[in-house]
Amino acid sequence: MDEKEENIIENSTQEQNIVNDTPIEVEKQESSSHDESTTAEVLNEDKPSLSIAAMVLGIVSLVFWANWAISIICAILALVFGIIRMKKPAGKGMAIAGFVTGLITLVWWGFIFSFAILGLAVLFSI
Repeated sequence: MDEKEENIIENSTQEQNIVNDTPIEVEKQESSSHDESTTAEVLNEDKPSLSIAAMVLGIVSLVFWANWAISIICAILALVFGIIRMKKPAGKGMAIAGFVTGLITLVWWGFIFSFAILGLAVLFSI
């Protein structure tokens, strides 16, 4: 080895020793139960779980359109969860997707039921 390589190795070992020898100071913060509950609430608000639920229920309501009971219940839940989570930034896109798919399903079933009632009215009016 030449002299440059030896200097580089010595410098790197000295830097490692300096880094390893320096104590790391950690400040302790006093925490109260109020602070912990507040941080737990903040962490729960940032999770987009209702947004995911809104989107999944909206998709389920569209997929199961032939079963009106499942479709309408899922669509209503998708609308409710979507409205709740659209006010929060985390998962806003999924909340909008759930809201829109739920709305599409409810409009679809509104047309179906209105045509069925209109058909019955015409049938019995003759």
